[in-house]
Amino acid sequence: MSEEVRGRVEDIMKEYVGTNWFHNYTKEKAPGDPSTQRYITEFKIESIDVIDGLEMATISVKGAAFMIHQIRRMVAMAIVTYNARLGPSYIVRSMEKDEKVGIPTAPPTGLLLKQLVFGFYQKKVEALRRSKQPGWKELEDLTFEKSQGKMDAMHMRIKAEIMSQEAAGRVMACWVRSLPHIVSRYTGINMYEKLAKGQETGSA
Repeated sequence: MSEEVRGRVEDIMKEYVGTNWFHNYTKEKAPGDPSTQRYITEFKIESIDVIDGLEMATISVKGAAFMIHQIRRMVAMAIVTYNARLGPSYIVRSMEKDEKVGIPTAPPTGLLLKQLVFGFYQKKVEALRRSKQPGWKELEDLTFEKSQGKMDAMHMRIKAEIMSQEAAGRVMACWVRSLPHIVSRYTGINMYEKLAKGQETGSA
């Protein structure tokens, strides 16, 4: 993946950052359902590795209270948007409050919960300590700083195993190869014809 391609993909991913409506990114939720509002703080390509000739991107997603299929559909939508040359505006439209958009679900291969962050709890603990309210000395931190080294090492082992399995089974690679069919089904666009003509929809 060239730096230019990576930059264009990350420009698409940035549209997810902030508070948005994700009713299209989960199951059986209607447009405007208040429970589908979610806050994303980061969505980016963390690293790119090549194993057995297969290029793999590790994507980092940070946010609060993810719903079923949400991350898999976010990844799928970013891939479809880039490959079909739909432009970031297509992502924006999919998150509008009253918009109904069909979104494919990427394979679960490699989906990993890296770390839990108890930010609100930690802020409350720190506030109680500062005010020295009764019982403040018994409060415990919910951070993982002391174990960060071990956690990072474990994560690298899991990542290596995930990549090894993908290199052998190529589940995600097969899904990506089916993109022309996926794009046609969910957007009505003939991807081969569109790319051959050099056309783009939306604003890049």
